[in-house]
Amino acid sequence: MKIALKFAQTNSGATTWMNNLITALNQEGIQTSTEIYKLTNNFKPATPHPSPNCDLIQTDITGFRYKTNKPLAVVEYHLITDPLIWKYYSFSQKIFNQILHYWELKTLKQADVIISISRYTQKKLTELLGFDSVVIYPGINTNLFMPLSSQIHNKPFQLLFVGNPSKRKGADLLPIIMQKLGPGYLLRYTSGLNKNPYPGLNQTNTISLGKLNLKQLISEYQRCDALLFPSRLEGFCFAVAEAMACSKPIVCSNCSSLPELVINQKGGFLCKSEDVDDFVDKIQLLANKPALVKKMGIFNHQRIINSFSLPKMALQFIKLYENTIYK
Repeated sequence: MKIALKFAQTNSGATTWMNNLITALNQEGIQTSTEIYKLTNNFKPATPHPSPNCDLIQTDITGFRYKTNKPLAVVEYHLITDPLIWKYYSFSQKIFNQILHYWELKTLKQADVIISISRYTQKKLTELLGFDSVVIYPGINTNLFMPLSSQIHNKPFQLLFVGNPSKRKGADLLPIIMQKLGPGYLLRYTSGLNKNPYPGLNQTNTISLGKLNLKQLISEYQRCDALLFPSRLEGFCFAVAEAMACSKPIVCSNCSSLPELVINQKGGFLCKSEDVDDFVDKIQLLANKPALVKKMGIFNHQRIINSFSLPKMALQFIKLYENTIYK
């Protein structure tokens, strides 16, 4: 079986997902060929694509150009028109996302099978657009993302935020949370695709890490006490899952797909979305209970191994491919 993977360049969680999928499929002996294209290609006049030497083509919601006589599988991460996040887009973002939505509908209509990366995405895809899909959770490479052999106890209590510092990720809430927590707490945060620190995150208890490579990212997961993630919308959150694989408790919003990853009071705390005081209370609780931090971390590491591993993801995709190709 040979699968042709064709995805738009995003430098985001979608790229992480694709790289993990390629690794997982190759480990199971599935041949893959990969093409990463620019979104601007879709502004060019449509040209027919010859059928590649493969059994199935898999693409994202912008890959309508790749429909041939081969089966087409389309992956939906999160709906860009989700009302949960639409109000936070700038005017220019709304215009761009309307274009993406046009491509999304065009691609989904051509799909032989649609894959949602969470139950939340599956639900919204049906509610908002009327398409059915199959849920396959992304897998995490636990040979890379793993805990240190010895537990680190930081003073001050050290939090980590990983991702683009955007309103969708709840980055605008971070300065308020850290101001309320005060000097006994430290937040280290990445800049994601942005070069500059997020506005307002200039308190003495915050440190900008800039853009990290893989080795640096794993090190930050391993050295923190907990991941802080007040996001408003996630199709599936790699930052949360990767931190869990590194045996860290999670303090995140109780919204979208996050409850599918984090088991409340076992692997961390699901806080009311945008409720700063709830986040502060749960972080303070963890800081005062190091044994709970360790217990939740161990629980999370095992949860990733059991439910979100690369082999499990690969086997689910292989079964899906076989059912689609030979139906």
